[in-house]
Amino acid sequence: MKDRTPLVLLVLLAVVLGLAYWTWTRDRTERTRGITLVDIRPSELTSVKLDLQDASIEVVPRRHPDSGGEVYWVTRTPKTSTEGTGNETESYKGNEAVREIVEGLAPFEAAQAVGTIPDEKLSEFELSDTSDRITISAGGREYAYRIGGRPYGKTLQYIQDPGSRQVYLMQGRPFDDLKGGSARLMERTLHSFKTESLTRVEISAGDRKKILIQSYASDPKKASWADVDKPAEPKDLYKNWMDKILRLRAMGYLPVFKDVKPVLELHCYAGQDEVGYMELREGTTGIEKEYFAHTEITLEQVRLNRVLIEEILKDLDTVLAGS
Repeated sequence: MKDRTPLVLLVLLAVVLGLAYWTWTRDRTERTRGITLVDIRPSELTSVKLDLQDASIEVVPRRHPDSGGEVYWVTRTPKTSTEGTGNETESYKGNEAVREIVEGLAPFEAAQAVGTIPDEKLSEFELSDTSDRITISAGGREYAYRIGGRPYGKTLQYIQDPGSRQVYLMQGRPFDDLKGGSARLMERTLHSFKTESLTRVEISAGDRKKILIQSYASDPKKASWADVDKPAEPKDLYKNWMDKILRLRAMGYLPVFKDVKPVLELHCYAGQDEVGYMELREGTTGIEKEYFAHTEITLEQVRLNRVLIEEILKDLDTVLAGS
């Protein structure tokens, strides 16, 4: 009779390893579900504010007066501001990255609870003397958490509830993204429509006007612009000019200036529907001439590249004259 002891031991070993793996994966699944600290929906948020040693960054929702859609407005305020150094308050419309950050914080969740840490141990988590805070405002209440350091080699961040003294680990990416500044978070697009959807544009400068129509819009190689009165005579002049003006991007957001001069207006149509517009204005900030624009999605005036605008204006008379 053969000794079956080795076979039995192998079976027992397989069972033990299977149970261990099941327990490990179960615990891992539970850990990744997250711990809800503030049970809110994105629509309930009124503000997300990150207070850091050198600046505060606040994101608030704003309602577009025309479309009624909601956008997120970002304001970065340095703790010490010096005019002309680049270390000044910035305020601008946030892009889709900002929307993802904000909506990812509602509900406000931690990845793991660390526990209540004695005061003498808080320095190990960089929480003993930190002034960094994240404050979530919703439903008329504020929920503030202190921000500490990170475990070595991890993307998680220590935070602490000042009331309960409880320490948690949460994903650190929202903090990193909000620190990215306007280079990463500013909405630079000026229009919500796609160029290929346009059928005509109306250009006006003072009492001069021109209507252009687009043909073969769906094919970038064949797309062309022509005078509405001569649709069979497309011109490269019109196409090049339209390409330049529709590719403009915001360089910064500004308050409304009173001493600006209207330069031109552009109204864009898809079929019979007006889908966008641009009001271009000329003004000064200091001693240099600057150009600003307001469009269907910017909410406030944006600053444009002066060199590009001057190229557009150089050809404006020719475009309006059609020669």
